[in-house]
Amino acid sequence: MLIGPHVRSQSAASTRSPGPGPAADPLNHELETYQPGAAQPARDVGETARQIEEAVVVGAGPAGLAAAIVLAQRGVKVTVVELRDYFYQRPHHLNLRQQTLDTFAELGVLDDIAQRSGPLEREELTHLGEVREPTQRPPDPNRVTSDAWEILNSPSVMQARISDVEKMMHYHAEEMGVKFKYHAHAILDQQEDGNFGVHAQDAEGITDLGVPDLVVVTDGANSTTREQVGIGFEEQSEGRWYLGGHVNLPIGAVTRKSIHVNEDGSTQRLMATGHARYPSTWISVEASGSMLESTQEERVAQLCRGASLIMGQEVRPEDITWGAGLVTKVQDRVIERAAVGGNLIFGGDAARTGDVWESGGLNLSLTSDVRNLTRLVEGVNSGRRSKANALHQYCLRTRWASRMWHAASAQSAS
Repeated sequence: MLIGPHVRSQSAASTRSPGPGPAADPLNHELETYQPGAAQPARDVGETARQIEEAVVVGAGPAGLAAAIVLAQRGVKVTVVELRDYFYQRPHHLNLRQQTLDTFAELGVLDDIAQRSGPLEREELTHLGEVREPTQRPPDPNRVTSDAWEILNSPSVMQARISDVEKMMHYHAEEMGVKFKYHAHAILDQQEDGNFGVHAQDAEGITDLGVPDLVVVTDGANSTTREQVGIGFEEQSEGRWYLGGHVNLPIGAVTRKSIHVNEDGSTQRLMATGHARYPSTWISVEASGSMLESTQEERVAQLCRGASLIMGQEVRPEDITWGAGLVTKVQDRVIERAAVGGNLIFGGDAARTGDVWESGGLNLSLTSDVRNLTRLVEGVNSGRRSKANALHQYCLRTRWASRMWHAASAQSAS
């Protein structure tokens, strides 16, 4: 049965809240008692290990490209299916942690990305008019074995533009033999044994990509692929709305965060991320859901007001280019299952979302998710783990990393 992007199951049409407690979901219970560094009992040890030789990655953002390179480095034949245009421009400026740079080095792209990026000189935080030092979270004895907690407790050290990251990773993946299909929808075909076949649909028709040994879904927070298989998100927080935009004015190699008090007494989160090499700034301004009903001019006007406050200079509508008036809802959410059937896994924003205040999403995609995928492939291909056990471990680790991000965000916000 082909499951196309146009099909939405009732369970996938809206996010689902967690059940009444861990007892309602065995996976939730196992997650609560799971320690990432601890040895876990093998599952299905009698299963004949199936080598992961062919894979399809859905989504060519940083998470998907990293997955493609990890797989290709281990001799896996990889095809990437991407809905967007080839090198779709996204001028967001991102803060990267040291562990992310370590991953770039392991993937073989650090030098190329570093040439187009710049060091982060400082982070500035203002809370209700009070200047504060960036949050430093001491080690938590309950989380010391978690890669994610270590990553999120580390300071940002570099600023990069997302389009630069994607270009360099794409070039490297292509050099390694990864195949790309752009302008294409991924359509899943579930087999009787629970595995998923993949078809790529573009303007020329439908291409059958077979039933790969692994399907890695990284097509973003609004993943149509996740919706196809009826996997929802568990909501971990209330949502926040942000206006975003690219401002053609520089603040240098600085990141600024401010919780601002408005004239009516309400508070508003403002963020500005500069860049050492680009004379521009990425702005995020907290708004309300009512912005969805406002005009483009009204959105831009509010974005200009917030940008002027956080940048300390007048920002006019003509200064705002890409993304002007873009309204995004951000919320702490974790996927119900990060591994489905016998060959389908989720990563990146398709597996979790969170508040932009902590800027942990991309860093987790390029660190924790990469490590989890590496463990999965090497565990199966070495024969140390059955595929069922490796998929189960991947699911637990992915959900654990998501919880750590949300916990870190809650501490930072307080």
